[in-house]
Amino acid sequence: MKDIAERSLFKISLSIKVLLMVFILLGVGMFAMGLLSEEENSVLRTWQVFLINTVFWAGIAHSGIFFSVIWQLTDAKWGRPFKRLAEACAGFLPYSFLMFVIVFFGSNVLYEWTHSPFLHHGVAVKAGWLNLPFFVSRNIFWLVLIYSVSWWFVKTSIKPDIALARKLLDSEWGGGICR
Repeated sequence: MKDIAERSLFKISLSIKVLLMVFILLGVGMFAMGLLSEEENSVLRTWQVFLINTVFWAGIAHSGIFFSVIWQLTDAKWGRPFKRLAEACAGFLPYSFLMFVIVFFGSNVLYEWTHSPFLHHGVAVKAGWLNLPFFVSRNIFWLVLIYSVSWWFVKTSIKPDIALARKLLDSEWGGGICR
């Protein structure tokens, strides 16, 4: 068992890490260029693309956890080989939460009602619901709740595996995730 655990440790080479950092910096640079563009349509398109990417990748991360929850609740034996892979999607949760917070900075560009709430018939009735401080606060509340429950589930689910790996490898394996 110790052999299997030692062979399963995954290390990313330095050249791949450098390449990934270049891609991250390129993405951040392109995002900044889109926001600093002179064209209003370019700024709108940049925020729209960022919002769509945020929702898509956060959805992928949460769907992996969702499948893991289903397999846990139904005690599905066939899902066990995929369970840890699905739970690995939780590694993206902190990044997607940060991305959702960044989306709020583009609210004035993305959502028309933030800067012209009374243009359309019937929107004045919704002014209490459609105001930026309440929009941001309620979304932050729900995001914190969803992300906390997801993180708690994954942490609880992998705790026995990390304890076994610590027993087989050494006492510090897995960091402080399940202390």
